[in-house]
Amino acid sequence: MAIALGTLFALGTLLLSAFQQTEHGHQAGIGSFLTGHAASLVRADLVTALGLLAATALTFVALSWDLRTSTFDPAYARASGRPTGLLGALTAVLAVGTVVAGMQAVGLVLVLALIVIPPAAARRLSDRFLGVVALAAAIGACAGAAGSVASATLPRVPTGAAIVLALGASFLVAAAVGRIRSAA
Repeated sequence: MAIALGTLFALGTLLLSAFQQTEHGHQAGIGSFLTGHAASLVRADLVTALGLLAATALTFVALSWDLRTSTFDPAYARASGRPTGLLGALTAVLAVGTVVAGMQAVGLVLVLALIVIPPAAARRLSDRFLGVVALAAAIGACAGAAGSVASATLPRVPTGAAIVLALGASFLVAAAVGRIRSAA
């Protein structure tokens, strides 16, 4: 549901952007809040995003067994003495940090797609936890680059919508490849 919502909202954002270019399409700035304003990001925003990326990646690598166990088998994790409450709180903090960092670039609603689509696509391609994490990061980075290039080269294409549409396309490709892989 989140994949459909994010992808279709990105399409709606693209259409809203086109409508706003008409003489009757003015709004009171809600488009910036909903769709972000990636063009106004500065170096400090990039450094913050890269710091969050590094912290999240290091956390997942360092705590991969604990996170995987507490997520997929919390009863076993508790019985093994793992701090499931602390791990859940850590996961929530990382997710909130990602939402806050992504909101400025792609907007409030599209950030959901940034969180959901890369791991969903990666899961279609890998059965291993760290494989899914690595693939999700690569899918997100490639879609971010593709959407940014599309936005920079095509007139009036909002960056956030272009990134999420690239993510939606990556999910469709991963779903097709995953079906082929599982049939073999």
